[in-house]
Amino acid sequence: MANWENGKFTCECGCGGEVKPLSDYVRGHFPRSPEQKRSASEMQQEYWQDPENRRKQAEKMTGITHTPETRRANSLRQQEYYQDPENRRKQSERSIGIIHTPEQNRAKSLRMQEYYQDPENRRKTSEAMTGITHTPEAKKAISLGIQEYYQDPENRRKASERMSGRTYTPEQNRNNSLAQQKRYQDPEERRKISVAMTGKTHTPETKQKMRESLRKRWADPENKKRQLEAMAAGRNSKPNKVELMLWGDIQQALPSGWEMNVTEGRSIAGLFPDFINEKEKGIIEMFGTHWHDEFTFPGRTTEAQTIARYKEVGYDCIVVWEDDVKDGTHMVELERFAVGRS
Repeated sequence: MANWENGKFTCECGCGGEVKPLSDYVRGHFPRSPEQKRSASEMQQEYWQDPENRRKQAEKMTGITHTPETRRANSLRQQEYYQDPENRRKQSERSIGIIHTPEQNRAKSLRMQEYYQDPENRRKTSEAMTGITHTPEAKKAISLGIQEYYQDPENRRKASERMSGRTYTPEQNRNNSLAQQKRYQDPEERRKISVAMTGKTHTPETKQKMRESLRKRWADPENKKRQLEAMAAGRNSKPNKVELMLWGDIQQALPSGWEMNVTEGRSIAGLFPDFINEKEKGIIEMFGTHWHDEFTFPGRTTEAQTIARYKEVGYDCIVVWEDDVKDGTHMVELERFAVGRS
């Protein structure tokens, strides 16, 4: 066993090097047998299962800081350890069934919040994560774990409480937005999201909550202004499937001269019409069933208001609804519009 000399344990080989408890030799002298390692591990687990021992250790560590060199060395050892799949498997097995007390969870959460409030810590974490990718198996396991967690209503409630009142800085909002845009520019990412969402539906309660949340946001004049500006800026995107369907029907049923304004974003009377015939002063608007729901978005321009605003500047307008385009009943409106203007 290690020798006790001058108030510390020293290596029993006689080198004079200090050793830690549960170790007979300085690191690198003599490897312990599997039985010794297992015995030491069991003793450590038994020791740390005692809340009083954990409290004592926490008190001893309070105020102790490592030098940058020590932190770097610890980090490298951790990285080296977790690069071994067998070590990751062992750690995963040891963690199964371990439940922290509410106090422990709260303390850990506060430490994490304090850590990430420091821009330097966020920068270091970002650098450390750069280039790190998970294997398909790891991604699947993480995804399943998150899904399982959020299937529990209590976990969803806790997550909601944690996020309540949390706001992001303009820089964070900008970074999040750019990250989302970059993600959706990848066709493969869009395909994965589409596959993941296929067949998923919200419960009536969830739909009601979403509707109420949207109503609340649209009732705020400042938020409404921002949303309308964002929607106007986003008109440079590609037309959706229903708009393309309607465009094909317009070309078939109406005389020439019509243009699709979905991608151009020209404004008339403060609005952005979907289809325009400048020569004949005609406009066709397509109203989406969701975005033009007066109950969900109170204060949005109604069908009658839209027609009246275009009329004031000399344009005839008809409004075609998304559902009518999908079931084909809009053709009657298009033909009537063509006859009325001939």
